[in-house]
Amino acid sequence: MQVPFPAISWRFMFAFGMVIFFGLAENAFAKDSTWLKITEATQRFQLLANFNNEAVLDRETGLIWQQCPDVTTVPFMLDNLFTGFAVGNCYAATTGGRTGWRLPSLEELQSLGDPNRAPFLPNSAPFCNTTHLDPNGAEYWTTTTAKNITEPTGVNYIVNSRTHNLAYRPKHVAVSSSAVARAWCVRTGTGQNIEYEYIR
Repeated sequence: MQVPFPAISWRFMFAFGMVIFFGLAENAFAKDSTWLKITEATQRFQLLANFNNEAVLDRETGLIWQQCPDVTTVPFMLDNLFTGFAVGNCYAATTGGRTGWRLPSLEELQSLGDPNRAPFLPNSAPFCNTTHLDPNGAEYWTTTTAKNITEPTGVNYIVNSRTHNLAYRPKHVAVSSSAVARAWCVRTGTGQNIEYEYIR
């Protein structure tokens, strides 16, 4: 005699499936996303010996930063040139014996700082050269852009290392331009496609 299979409501099966799906998705997201946690300041930054002690891991975000960013102020991008500007300097960097460096986005650079302290960006071990000698703080380029009616090619945001203040400067400039800031290169994560559109 064949025993009939008990009837199960399709609503129950659907609800059960959703519980399993969202449970697995939440666990996977929590496992892969380091941006969900806040790390104690004393445990947050790790100097990386396998990068010749020239790079620092941010355990809170998973990003790797240059230990000592270049103190030279440069334009974001120079017309008709491929070197001597922020974007190109990071692309050409071999910090720690590795390539693959890039300029950070605004969110990435801000994530490195602490709005409850001054200076905003870290300025002590394991980092160096981050604020330099400027009492007003050092300014750093980001790849985050904005439109501006006075700048037809657009502008890029910069972050002040001491005050957390945001500003912006022209994206494409001539060699003699005073629209300069510093470049603090980062490694890992997803980069942004920088458009090399030169103004002639």
